[in-house]
Amino acid sequence: MRSPEYIFASVQIKKEIIKFRKYLQERQFAESTIGQIINYTSYFLNWLEHLPADRHGENLTPVTITYNDILEFIDYCRSEEKNNSFINRILLAVRHYYSYLGQKKIIINPAAGIYLKGVTNKLPQDLLSFEELEELYKQYKVSDKRTKRNKIMLGIIIYQYPTTEELRRIQTTDINLTDGRIYIPGTRQSNGRMLELKSFQIMELQSYLNEIRPKLITIETNQLFVSMNGRITIKSSLKHLFRALKKINPEIKNPTQIRMSMLSHLQKTVPLRTLQYQAGHKHIHSTERYKTTNTDQLHKQLELFHPLR
Repeated sequence: MRSPEYIFASVQIKKEIIKFRKYLQERQFAESTIGQIINYTSYFLNWLEHLPADRHGENLTPVTITYNDILEFIDYCRSEEKNNSFINRILLAVRHYYSYLGQKKIIINPAAGIYLKGVTNKLPQDLLSFEELEELYKQYKVSDKRTKRNKIMLGIIIYQYPTTEELRRIQTTDINLTDGRIYIPGTRQSNGRMLELKSFQIMELQSYLNEIRPKLITIETNQLFVSMNGRITIKSSLKHLFRALKKINPEIKNPTQIRMSMLSHLQKTVPLRTLQYQAGHKHIHSTERYKTTNTDQLHKQLELFHPLR
């Protein structure tokens, strides 16, 4: 089924959509995602454009719209028999649009933090505490080249929490032992970022780079971690590592679980924008899901004052 095409009376809105599309392309959204965001944003702007003027004879604009107006928009969506899941996707597109508007001047996003009940985007329940992760690192025994490499990988997985793809992409040149920092390279889905190393990681990495890694590599590569036979794929290496970790703690599953556990722990102590940078999230809504307490409080307020049912 084809998406509806929205007809705008305003030439200005047409121009705005073109600029918004360029903004999304510059941030390397997939074309299919851009199409969806543009479509949902167009739906919102079409509604906004056709609203009657207020008692002062003025029309609402994206800049003057308020939180209460968004609630009215939600009611309009429901009148067109759109379910909560669909409306949440539209609201997400609207938040992207306000991020675009906020490039040039500070604009309050009236749709920020609004999620309709009935659709949850909560963190999984099997997250580990920071103490459990640290104990996991301490309990992992080193006996040979493989386990030495694996423990260094584990340290980065826990204390710098990259995705599996980011871990594979780390180069030897991304390590700055003098400054005690490591650069986590970005991917199509994430931003690169510079993070601090723990003091014990600096010594371990120095040993790995000077003594262990040279004995492993069989091809010319700058990739930091290689397999035991020198290949650049580390899928089997991670499999061996997590098999051993599961014997220490049966609750351990994969690197994603550790990453999400660490981000959930960090959200209690660092500002949202700092957490976004450290996580490499391209979009703030990816980080907002970790602010569970604030989100729960918002939901309670919405239920009390604006029951979005």
